[in-house]
Amino acid sequence: MRSKLDNMQQTMKQLIYTNPEPRVDYEVDTEIASVYHEATKNIINLVWSHLANDIDNAINYHLHTRMSSILRTKQTNKKPLDYIAAKHTSKLYKLLKDLKQFHYESSNTVSTEAQISSLIGKERYWNLKFLKYNGDYNDASLIYFTKHRNFMITDIDIKDLQSITMLEDHIKMRREMDQAIRKFIQSRSTSEAIEKHHECIQSDQTKWLASTQDKYKDRLVIDRVVVQDQHGDRSIELDAAQIKREVEKHIKKTFRKRKCKFDDMNEEWKQIYEPVKEYKDAWREAIEPITLGEWLDTLAKLNTGAVARPSEIDYRVIRLFLEKLHNLIIEFINITLRVSIIPDYWKQSYLCPFPKPNRFEYDLNNIRPIMLLDTIRKSTTKLVTERISKILTRHKMLKGHNFCGLKNEDTTIPLIILNSIIEDAKELDKELHVVTQDIKKAYDSVSIDSLGLALDRLNMPVNLTKWICNLYKERSIQTITAFGLTDNVIAQDGIDQGDALSPLMWQIFYDPLLMRLQNRRCEGYKMGIEWPTNICTRSTYKLEMQILAMAYMDDTIYLDHSVTGVQESIDIADDFYRIHNIEVNGSKIDYIAINTSEEKDKCKVSIGCDQIEHCPTLKAIRYLGCYFSSHRQAAKIKKIIKDIIDDFLRSLRSKAISVGQLEYLVDRILIPRCAYIGQLTNLSESEWDALF
Repeated sequence: MRSKLDNMQQTMKQLIYTNPEPRVDYEVDTEIASVYHEATKNIINLVWSHLANDIDNAINYHLHTRMSSILRTKQTNKKPLDYIAAKHTSKLYKLLKDLKQFHYESSNTVSTEAQISSLIGKERYWNLKFLKYNGDYNDASLIYFTKHRNFMITDIDIKDLQSITMLEDHIKMRREMDQAIRKFIQSRSTSEAIEKHHECIQSDQTKWLASTQDKYKDRLVIDRVVVQDQHGDRSIELDAAQIKREVEKHIKKTFRKRKCKFDDMNEEWKQIYEPVKEYKDAWREAIEPITLGEWLDTLAKLNTGAVARPSEIDYRVIRLFLEKLHNLIIEFINITLRVSIIPDYWKQSYLCPFPKPNRFEYDLNNIRPIMLLDTIRKSTTKLVTERISKILTRHKMLKGHNFCGLKNEDTTIPLIILNSIIEDAKELDKELHVVTQDIKKAYDSVSIDSLGLALDRLNMPVNLTKWICNLYKERSIQTITAFGLTDNVIAQDGIDQGDALSPLMWQIFYDPLLMRLQNRRCEGYKMGIEWPTNICTRSTYKLEMQILAMAYMDDTIYLDHSVTGVQESIDIADDFYRIHNIEVNGSKIDYIAINTSEEKDKCKVSIGCDQIEHCPTLKAIRYLGCYFSSHRQAAKIKKIIKDIIDDFLRSLRSKAISVGQLEYLVDRILIPRCAYIGQLTNLSESEWDALF
């Protein structure tokens, strides 16, 4: 293995370092640049092919393998012992009835030769069967029931009444044994099920918790799809080949090339996308060569239970690589970062369809496309993500209020901000308009050109920007169906769900919109507080905050002191979506208005290309799992928490669980769930006691 690694390292040096990057004026000598790029790409692919082949050979040689369950011969279910013995006892009882009937008829009439011949044949047949039936109780686990009983059946003479009487005694004995064995096996099965249940609690808590709550997630399998003809009529497609074609067509449409309209940008948008010069020196450490320590630290943070596709090399195996092999992989990654070229194999992925909150119902629009990617590629993007995240956090490059993507960010901050604004408006009788927004297929809609523009805005090094964009360009996607993988579909745009880099890329892509909205100084919602700085002079310090919009990933919310202001923010967002060819679900928005000065029928906002109008609702709206209302919130939150508790208890009533397990479920599931819903509501101890 070590000699192979040495040879591989020499090959890499010959292929890469003997082909230095030429200094080409790309604007003038585009043909030369194109030829160089293609040649370098071929070299990168060749090097990775050699490296991946050596890794596969080493794994196959050093690691134990076992036959997949798919390839094993299918075994028939073995019948339980009590079933077989009881079945044989029933057959013996039927034989006994036939023999008694024969002797009864023989005592009254003379038997014919045919009847006698038939019974002699039966006698031979059953004497052979007795040999088999005598083995019904040979199992070692049944010795307790057989050690003091003579259950062996000897050959019988049909004409001998005493022999028939002995058979009757044997059948009676077998029936008693069968009944005792049945109770024993039922008791043993119950004990085994209980033990298995307890083992499940220790080994697979997720499965056990889902079982206790009756929350079973069915695995989404594409074995049929809904198709629509030219007249709009819907039908179910069952043909395997046609299903694959429909899936391929859907994936092509989802990851189609976005028709961006950069030429339609006004001066404000152009100014927003202008590269920030002071960020240039901040990126120096992002393009430094990766070290062994940094690589191993990244591997230690990765989830060992993640699916290893398409290479089938999981993170546990990668951690076992020799140090020399790690260094070789690091050297290859550094080369790709230097030349901004990604091996084609890293762009291959399997699309695993995951269900959305709404039911699948065989509609491909109701699937979430999660990508299964090469593990070494994912390890690399994880490392690059951490580097970029540190720089963005340290220099506070992202000015928009987006609270997902960077380290130590969660839903707590946006929820507290929104709740504080709503409480401020209610207490001070200030007008407030809150609108939430839903984007259709956010990750899948990101244009690579738009992403490159957003990265250039942060003055990211050119080679790193190209490396990231090339990571998503011309990806090859195969979708998993019930009939196998589909043919390759080339994705023209979109970023991968399932890659560590993608959430950060979305935040960078979305930041120009949030920054543009935040620059509207006279709009939005303002709140402030005066704090005394000197009690003698009564001097105070005033802290003010202005919020127009904020987001958690793509869950965006607009806030303003007037309906006109919130509509202007929505219009700016619509302009952003139009430029980057992103669809907004205009029918899925929530709108609440507090202390509005306008009449109810005049408080309307429209959003999306369809310009669907929405009026404020009196119901509680949901944002990031919490509920907000324009009126009294505590009563509604208490009702929601009460419903959660009732659903929790309803699912447990039919479960055989101990008091300790119930206490664990309450601490692990019920209390965190109720605490999250009620985190923004001031409930007294007595109110919590009343709920529980």
